[in-house]
Amino acid sequence: MTEGSGVFAEETGRCANCGFKVDFSIAPSTTTLNKTMFERVAIVEDMDAIRLLVRDTLVQHRMCDLVDDFANGGVFIQALQTLAHLGKIYDMVILDLQMPMVNGLQAASFLRNLEKKNVWTPAPILFFSSVVCDARLQLQFQTLGPAVYLNKATIGAKENLPERLYQVLTALLSFK
Repeated sequence: MTEGSGVFAEETGRCANCGFKVDFSIAPSTTTLNKTMFERVAIVEDMDAIRLLVRDTLVQHRMCDLVDDFANGGVFIQALQTLAHLGKIYDMVILDLQMPMVNGLQAASFLRNLEKKNVWTPAPILFFSSVVCDARLQLQFQTLGPAVYLNKATIGAKENLPERLYQVLTALLSFK
């Protein structure tokens, strides 16, 4: 894996668990951020408080026009199927790795298969978890890319989460 490939991210520019370096210089200028970054975003997170925090961050920073949130991957997959019939899809997805019913990796795999079937450009995925990012996960993220990883369990994560999220999402713009 090469540095700067955008597979993992932390506010320091390195993954807190694996040390992978991300180049945040690809973030857009402040003037670009006056418009929304993404049209339709899905948040798939089983913890209500974190899901609301992520939603509030997206809205506060005008990062998207529409936010759909789901408590598990199964409901997200149902929504993807409905949107696909309408010829629509998310242009960015935030997925928790550990959820009931369908986990984040399974949901991402379903999304990628749906995108391939419909010849759609793959939406960037932000994998969002307290799971330690090991080599096995790195390989899965690379396979499901474009994707980045944000650890929500690092020290001071809750207090710094909105800023860390903002930084990572601006880096995701390079995948659009």
